[in-house]
Amino acid sequence: MLLICISIFSQNPVNYNLIGENIKNNKSELYYPELMARFQKGDTTLTLNQKRHLYYGFTFQEKFKNFKFNGLLDSISKYEQLNTKESLLKALDFRKKSP
Repeated sequence: MLLICISIFSQNPVNYNLIGENIKNNKSELYYPELMARFQKGDTTLTLNQKRHLYYGFTFQEKFKNFKFNGLLDSISKYEQLNTKESLLKALDFRKKSP
């Protein structure tokens, strides 16, 4: 049981900034469109690092929809349109919760 706990907590956190940079570099082996094309062709030679960039890199694509964040945007917009002191304070409250 102890070994399982150690193994779970010893994993490195995901560096989204680095992944975001890597997948946008069209000269990199981690360029997202090329990784996706290889994945869709069933390329079995993708490395673990390439698969991680493919998986986490999706969050940087236009098709990615963060539903939690979109709900916050709707709430922010609703309160900002009311244009009262109370509604603007509420909108600021929602903005603090957004990623």
